[in-house]
This record gives sequence, C-alpha cells and structure tokens, in this order.
Amino acid sequence: MVVHDVTPVLARDVDAILDCCLPEVGEFLAGAAVPCWHGQTPGATDRQRFRRWLDQFGETLLHGWTHWREHRPGLISLLTNRADELAGLSTPDVAERIGRGLSLLQDITGAAVTGFVPPAWQLPSGLEALRQAGLEYSVGFTRLSSIHSADIPLATWSWDWGRIAFVSRLGASLGSAARLCNHRAVPVIVLHPADVGRGLLPAAVGVIRRLKSAGWQPTRIEHLLSNAGRKPTA
Repeated sequence: MVVHDVTPVLARDVDAILDCCLPEVGEFLAGAAVPCWHGQTPGATDRQRFRRWLDQFGETLLHGWTHWREHRPGLISLLTNRADELAGLSTPDVAERIGRGLSLLQDITGAAVTGFVPPAWQLPSGLEALRQAGLEYSVGFTRLSSIHSADIPLATWSWDWGRIAFVSRLGASLGSAARLCNHRAVPVIVLHPADVGRGLLPAAVGVIRRLKSAGWQPTRIEHLLSNAGRKPTA
C-alpha cells in the first residue's frame, strides 16, 4: 500500500490516513513524499514532521520535487490541477528535477531513497531519467519497473483522479479489472490526502480486507523486487 502526496501542507489528511491504515497493514505502508510541494521549501517544523511520518512508513519513496507543472500545461494538467510535474520535459530535465527532489528528501530524512512514484503517473523518460538521477525503481499505475530486473505487473486501486471527484469509485474499479485481465498482477492500494475529505478511507479499508480474505498479504516493494531477481546494491 502506498500513500501519495506526503507533504506537511496536507498534514491533517496524511495523519488521518496513517491512523486509519497502519492498523491494517503496519510496516508494509509506503510513503511517497513530495519534499518541496508546489515550490514551498520546508522549514524546520516541516522537516521534523517529515521525519516523524517517515519513521511510521515502512518504506519511503520520492514523489517528485514539487508535484507541480511549471511549464505550459496539457490536458492532464487541467484535470489534475497541474500535478503532472514531469510531463513534456526532456530526459535531462526530468532527471534534474528528480535529482533535486531526491537530494532534498535525503537531506531531510538522513536516509537513502531508491524508489520513485511519478507525479500524476507521468514519467515521460522512463527508467533512463531515474538512472541518471540515482534512483533504482518506479512504482507506476500498471507496473513496477526496476533498472535491475523485469517489470512486475500491478493492479492498482486508486480513488483520486484529480478535480473530477465523482469518478473516484469508477477509477478504483480499475484495480479489479486489472486483476481479471492479468492474474499475475500484484494488487496495490493507493491513497491520496484528497481521499480523506471525500470520505473514501472506508472504501480503501474494505479493499484491503477483501484482499486479505482472498489470501493476499501486505509486503514491501523491496521484497517484490527481490523476488523478481533484483540484485542488492551496496
């Protein structure tokens, strides 16, 4: 399970997700952090909050530098309030922004970060930009991609589809559809702070419990990669 948009700007909702989901999945909850949300550099209090949160998550991922598209917006920008930070950029520009976010996040946490969640699911340059920036894998909507091993198919339940709140439940049904199409796809639950205000946390907990009843157990992303033949790095 992955929580996107982990940033002090959305502290109340991030705390609500942790309170709701930690009892369900414990240490197998991953946090996708945005260290400079919409260009706001975190101060001392924000850094402390980041560290407290990331102590609660079993894994920490980078979720962009600012999660904000600064250049000319496209269709996805309009639907997501310009959340597609990397869309339309060249590979060097993508790598630069990822590198800035990685440097800041690691400075805040004091720990190495190796995974990435593309903002608004958009990573135009693929793994090459990650490699240039010093990251090793990306958790996309349909696949877990690593520079060390073959892709792992994912079936993602995600309720936040930007400004159009009424499509939330329809979007979440894509996880069930992906499982029907590919029984090898690994279920992934994704929550966003926006889901809290929309009253969607109970729906997410329901999916978690149904998956557990079907025999699935929470696991770390690193464990999935190891089982796929990923070689450990120093």
